[in-house]
Amino acid sequence: MEQIHWKWLLDTAPVTCLSLSPDSNYLVTGSRDSTVLLWRIHRASKGSSSTSETPTTPHIPATPSRDSLAKIIADKSLKRRIEGPIHVLRGHHREILRCCVSTDLGMVVSCGLPSDALLHSMRTGCLIRRLAGVEADAIYLSSEGIVLTWNQSQQTLSTFTLNGVLVARAQLTSLGSIGCMEISVDSESALIGMNSTLRNKNRDLSVSNLPFAFWIYILKVFYVLELKEGQDITALALNEDNTNLLVSTADKQLIVFTDPALSSKSGGTKA
Repeated sequence: MEQIHWKWLLDTAPVTCLSLSPDSNYLVTGSRDSTVLLWRIHRASKGSSSTSETPTTPHIPATPSRDSLAKIIADKSLKRRIEGPIHVLRGHHREILRCCVSTDLGMVVSCGLPSDALLHSMRTGCLIRRLAGVEADAIYLSSEGIVLTWNQSQQTLSTFTLNGVLVARAQLTSLGSIGCMEISVDSESALIGMNSTLRNKNRDLSVSNLPFAFWIYILKVFYVLELKEGQDITALALNEDNTNLLVSTADKQLIVFTDPALSSKSGGTKA
């Protein structure tokens, strides 16, 4: 759909993870050489393909309708040019497992094995903080400054402040393993794609509530969508107003759940 010029990585270590900022202006990539790269994405101007627009104040567009989405796909002005890397973020010792960038906070968070989670500055590329003792296989950063982590060996889902202070922790040993996670745009909830164990149970999509109340979180499941056997979750995405959920599964299906908080029309069951 979009033309992207990206050749620099061909001569570097294999990319193990990547993440796009909510405003689509920045990209972070992690690799096997223990580094995280920060890239800037420019949008081509309508008048000339050789010029580009510098990312401005972050703006999250409204969710497009089906007709407007077709126009967006056909719009050549949406071509992108990637600049960079503008920073090489260091501090890990081995392969990067997950990275995430927040333009609202001006930070990049990343995790690798075996090392603590790291916070870097987008502006300078310098290490801001090492979250001592926070080891994670997956990590996400909300626009409100909360770090969400998943530790596979301990089967724990945790939230931390930017200072590394534990906010809440939940044990998920009975639900299998996490295939993917996503934080909603409003930073009030987290989407967790749970994949079953070998007993083929609990293939579901769990939504954990992360209410902001005096900086105290309660990792509590308030909604569960059960999928069919063989539909292990590979990726998910939620729109801006939390009314449409897109789920991709291992059996090559794309499933859309509309307004899952209303009723059983979406196929879900309340937990």
